[in-house]
Amino acid sequence: MIAQKIALFVSSVEPGKRLIEEALQKGHSVTAIIDSNEEFDLKDPNFKVVKGNMNRIEDVHKLVKDQDVIVSIHKLNEKKPLEHVEIARNIIDAAKKAGIRHIISVAQRADKDLNNGKEGASREIFDAQNNALKLLQNEKSLVWGYLHIADSDLGDEMIFTQMNNEVKIPENEYISIILDEVGKGSLEVNEYDIEGQRDD
Repeated sequence: MIAQKIALFVSSVEPGKRLIEEALQKGHSVTAIIDSNEEFDLKDPNFKVVKGNMNRIEDVHKLVKDQDVIVSIHKLNEKKPLEHVEIARNIIDAAKKAGIRHIISVAQRADKDLNNGKEGASREIFDAQNNALKLLQNEKSLVWGYLHIADSDLGDEMIFTQMNNEVKIPENEYISIILDEVGKGSLEVNEYDIEGQRDD
């Protein structure tokens, strides 16, 4: 495992808190970026909180400097599904400008926590997820991962998509998946050329 400096964009303290706690236990440092007055009940020399909004491109650009990986957890909004696509675009653009080669994006169920979600999502939400995924798939020089709601929408599983792989996972394991990927660093990208094909 490689200790990483994580820029974590979240819209609320939960589900960020458990992810932060486990990341710190693994030796990573975390900067939580949140656009609310909620407070994290955490004190650690490798943890800090700054005010910012992943919807604002200027915030994303400014707050990811000197980080190794960007993790964004966005709660899908049934009334504003395209917001998810814009956030994906903001994260990709900021990562490239900051020289960060590793991003992980999470589409969080709007109506329930990831651990408990049982209700259905709209077709517009699935379309927004697909469009966000297409943006990531176009970025052949980045190492990226995308955790999103399964089209079956059973409420107890998600899909984790990467450059050359896609698997279904239980929703209650999403934090472990994120931290496993963070710990790998961006070394994987060196195995591929600019077209995303393995160098033999």
